[in-house]
Amino acid sequence: MLGVKKVQAPVSEDMMRKHFPAVVACIVGLASIVSASASADELADVKAKGTMSCGVLGSFEPFGFVSRNRELQGYDVDMCNALAKRIGVTAEVRPMAIDARIPELQAGRVDIMAAGLAYTAQRATQVDFSDGYYVSPHILAVRVDHGINKVSDLNGRRIAFTKGGIAENYVKKEVPGAILVGLEDTPTAFTSMAQGKSDAISVSEEVASRLVNKLGPAATQFKILEPPIGSEIWGFGVRKGEEPFLKAVNIALEDIERSGEAQQIFDKWLGPNTLYKMTREFKISPIPRTGAVTPNKGAQKAAPPAGWKGHLSILTPQNIKLLASGIAATVILSVGSWLLAFIFGTFLAIIRMTRIRVLEWLVIAFVEYQRCVPPLVHIFLWYFGVSNLLPVGLQQVANAHHGEMYFAALAIGLYYAAYVSEDIRSGLRSVSYGQHEAARAVGFNYLSAMRYIIMPQALRNAIPPMVSGSVLLMKTTSLAMVVGAVELTYATKEIANSTFKAFDIYGLSTAIYVGIALALMWAGAALARRFHIPSR
Repeated sequence: MLGVKKVQAPVSEDMMRKHFPAVVACIVGLASIVSASASADELADVKAKGTMSCGVLGSFEPFGFVSRNRELQGYDVDMCNALAKRIGVTAEVRPMAIDARIPELQAGRVDIMAAGLAYTAQRATQVDFSDGYYVSPHILAVRVDHGINKVSDLNGRRIAFTKGGIAENYVKKEVPGAILVGLEDTPTAFTSMAQGKSDAISVSEEVASRLVNKLGPAATQFKILEPPIGSEIWGFGVRKGEEPFLKAVNIALEDIERSGEAQQIFDKWLGPNTLYKMTREFKISPIPRTGAVTPNKGAQKAAPPAGWKGHLSILTPQNIKLLASGIAATVILSVGSWLLAFIFGTFLAIIRMTRIRVLEWLVIAFVEYQRCVPPLVHIFLWYFGVSNLLPVGLQQVANAHHGEMYFAALAIGLYYAAYVSEDIRSGLRSVSYGQHEAARAVGFNYLSAMRYIIMPQALRNAIPPMVSGSVLLMKTTSLAMVVGAVELTYATKEIANSTFKAFDIYGLSTAIYVGIALALMWAGAALARRFHIPSR
């Protein structure tokens, strides 16, 4: 016990090892009992506390976004308020990330989830859905000059979409031969299509309407392919087994429709007098359980097995293949970035040691620029900025052959070259200047002395900091997912979105990253031992 200074009977390691699993099992069991009892009657709990926490997307205009007054507002926010009013409580709206919607609801951090939660049979195995309160058709938009006139023309082409939604399902179903490019948000996906890095973008009708109206005359460069590739039906999500709460929600939704408030909310945010200029062609009604989006291959259709088998159920053949490709991409990105960082960093260090003022200041400027700008910004600048300066032919070749990998490796490599140059410069300065003079005395010029005498010693001294930098570089490759590189973190998010087992897959991903990092540190330690010169 804490605070006890004298221990009468110390616990042996064998005893701790023997009873530790039982203690953990008891804790997990108690947590499950407490969780189950806490959510035994959500409706009663909501009425007792007088508030209903409702999750909405925090950056999904016009459904949920932060106003100039720093208040969360939007279509979903108004629907949450109308729903809470009819249940007899006050809505407490909380912003959510798109990937966290179902995990946050299952964990009990919110009572109900709006957040553009579209019904799928797969999601229905994890949460219960209310009646549908919004219908969102999905369309494909393309550039006019790409010669794409119908949906089938996109087979073999690159289609950008926003990760975390179900646009991917529609595209896989309607354009099975397309190459999917998952990006973090709609603006990034649209930029990818506008610059020709993708041939099309899959977006909802309201997003397309907003883009067209905001672009103005520039919108004539793009066109929408007919017909829509699918329609999402959004419902409020509630935790499984909360039948009284779900029934109360559906009764409230019926009244919202009957009173005309649903139409008023639609007109306020999406109607003819808004930027979207849309008309409401649906009513709040029960969600058809047939004809919904088909779950990804390998998705669960029944309750997952208990225990370790339940945790391992994420390892379907499809997910294992995706993880393997993600690991391979991470390794390729790491190796390519490291080689560039080492070669260019060494070059910078040598130039800075020449004592030529102009070159020295140029190197200092480059190093400070790289170190002062976040690596994520570098990746965006190289992929969406510098790549457009290339000749059109090279751009097309890069776009057709995973250009996101090349530009991400280039951005990360140059970023870490700044750090490598400083590590090697420190190693060079650690070598006694007398060795420079001795090399000159026996006839070596500057480059020969640097190559055969000074640099080998400097690199040996620079190994420890460079190993740490290599581990950081490997972890930084996870940022490449923002431009669609299918590395390990991208694969992890995809599996989490399809299985809703975020803890399991992120735990496995963490173990993989730790394994790669430990391998790098072991290799660095072995290299240091190999070149170590014992003191005499």
